[in-house]
Amino acid sequence: MLTTIEAEIDVNGEVTFLEPLKIAKKSRAIITLLEDEKPLRKTRRTNGNADNNDRQLEWLKANRDKYAGKYVALDGDNLVAFADTLPEIRQQITGRKNLFIVKVFAEETTVSAGL
Repeated sequence: MLTTIEAEIDVNGEVTFLEPLKIAKKSRAIITLLEDEKPLRKTRRTNGNADNNDRQLEWLKANRDKYAGKYVALDGDNLVAFADTLPEIRQQITGRKNLFIVKVFAEETTVSAGL
């Protein structure tokens, strides 16, 4: 099962989770660095809840192959827009608030991120 959790990473690469993380076994993670330093927790609490996050993750799993390599914007589990680049998708959703935007990777893709 996929889990989404918010964390802060300082300039030394130290990770601080902003909510409890409970895992039962060693796990892999994909890290997406956000441009804005403001915490997302307020947005999550007003725009949705764990059920909304689960619906988004289920949508991503079900549509991964169709949208692999694309950016998608979701409102819950409803596709609002998709594009090849982040600037393109931002242009498509101008004026929309509280959308979940993510780049979709094929299941076998290994993603690495660095600071």
